Amino acid sequence: MRLKKTCQVFLVLNLMLCLTFAAALLVLRWRAGSVGFGGAAVLCLGCLFCWGGAAAGSLWGLRRGFHLTVARLWLVLTGFLLPYLAVEAILVAVRHGKLSAAVIPDRTLHHTLQPGVLSEVYTAEFQYLQQVNSLGMRGAEIAINRTAGACRVLMLGDSFTMGTGVADDETFSVLLQNSWNERAAARGVRQIAVFNGGVESYAPILCYLRLKQLQPLLQPEIVILNFDVSDLLQEVAYRRLATFSDSGEILGVDGTADADSSPLRSTVQEIRGLINENLVLTRLLLAWLDRWTEAATEPTVANTVRRPFTNLLRHTLAADNVNRDQEWSAVFDSIERIHRFCDERDIRFVLTQYPWGHQVSKSEWPQGRRGFVPDGELTSDRSVERLESFARQRGITSLNLYSAFRGAAGNSPLYHCHDMHWTPAGHRVMARGLESFLIEYRGIEMRR
Repeated sequence: MRLKKTCQVFLVLNLMLCLTFAAALLVLRWRAGSVGFGGAAVLCLGCLFCWGGAAAGSLWGLRRGFHLTVARLWLVLTGFLLPYLAVEAILVAVRHGKLSAAVIPDRTLHHTLQPGVLSEVYTAEFQYLQQVNSLGMRGAEIAINRTAGACRVLMLGDSFTMGTGVADDETFSVLLQNSWNERAAARGVRQIAVFNGGVESYAPILCYLRLKQLQPLLQPEIVILNFDVSDLLQEVAYRRLATFSDSGEILGVDGTADADSSPLRSTVQEIRGLINENLVLTRLLLAWLDRWTEAATEPTVANTVRRPFTNLLRHTLAADNVNRDQEWSAVFDSIERIHRFCDERDIRFVLTQYPWGHQVSKSEWPQGRRGFVPDGELTSDRSVERLESFARQRGITSLNLYSAFRGAAGNSPLYHCHDMHWTPAGHRVMARGLESFLIEYRGIEMRR
C-alpha cells in the first residue's frame, strides 16, 4: 500500500513538471514575440508529451495492480531518461530561436538563403534579426537605380562574409560601405555600393555559381572572394555532387540530391538533420560521439558542413603531413574560374584570406576550438603561403588579412567564445583592412 501511494505521488509530480515545462515554453515563445511552433517547439512538446504520457500510463498501471513493475520502470527512467529529456527540453525552450537563417536546397547552388525572410537568430552568445532580401542576399532590398555612379562591389564567401554572429548593420560589408562613403567626398573618390553575397557554408565552387547568377543583375565592377580555411575540404565535398558539361564547365551542385541512395541511410540522415536543426543536448552528444567514432576521412557535405569534422582545420596545423595537392587543385580551379569570368567581363577580381580564431591567438575562440583543434597543437601558415603563391602565379590581386587580425588581438574579442565567427569587433577589423586596401587599389579607377 505504501509503495502504491509513493508511486502515485511521484507520478503526479511528474505530470505537474510536464505542465510546468510546457507552460514555460509557451511563455518564452510569447516573450520572443511569437506563439508559433516550429520544429524545435514541436520536438520539445513531443518530449514532454512522451514524459507525461508515461506518467499517465503508469498511473493507470497502478490502478490495475502493477505496483512493482511501475516502480522498477520509473527507477530506470528517473536515473537517466527523464533528467536527460528535462535538460533537453529546457535548452530548446530557452534557445527558442534558430541558430541560423532559413536556407533552402537548390539544384544549382546546393543551398541558398531563403529570399524575403526575416530570421530570428538566438544563441547564448548573440541574438539578432537577420533580413534577407528578394535576391537571397543578406540586408535590405537593393535599389539598383540608386547605385548609379557608385562603384559596385560584390562580396562572395561563406558565413563569415554573410555575417553569422552579428546584426545586419554590423557586417563588414555594411561597415565598409558606410565608412568609405563618409569619406568619399573628402578623398575625391566615388562612393561604393557593397553587395553582401555571402551564404553560410559556401566554398569557391558555389561562389563561382553564385557569381554567374548575380553578375547580370548587379553588374559589379569589383568582385571580392573571401577565402575561408574551411573551404579546402568543403570544396572537395561539394564537387562530389557537382555536374559538369562535356566541355568541363560547372553546371551546378544539386542540394536536393544530397543524400545516400539507401532508404535506411536517407531516413537516418533525415533524423540526424532534424536533431541538428532543433535539439541542443542531443546534437552536442552526437558531435562528441562523431569525434571518437569517426572512421571516414573522405570529405562529404555531411561531415564538413553539417557537423564538426576533426579534419576540417587540420591543414592549418603544424603537425599536418597529409598531401593536399588534390584538395588545393580543386580550390584553385574554382578560384581560377571566378578570375577568368571576371576578366572576360572587365570586372576587377580580388582574393582575400582571413584567419579563424585559433590562427590569431590562444585567447580567441577559446571554447569552440576544442571541437576542431586538439589541445596543444601549433598552427602553421603553410596554407596561407600556398594560396598567396597561387595568386601571384595567376596574376590575381590578393589581400592577406592575417596580420590585421593578429595585430588587433587583445583589445576585445574578435571571435565568439563558442561560435567560430567574428564578433562586431572582428567585422570592424575586416572592414578596416578592406578599406585600407581599396584606398591603395589601382586596379580600377576610383576617382570621380
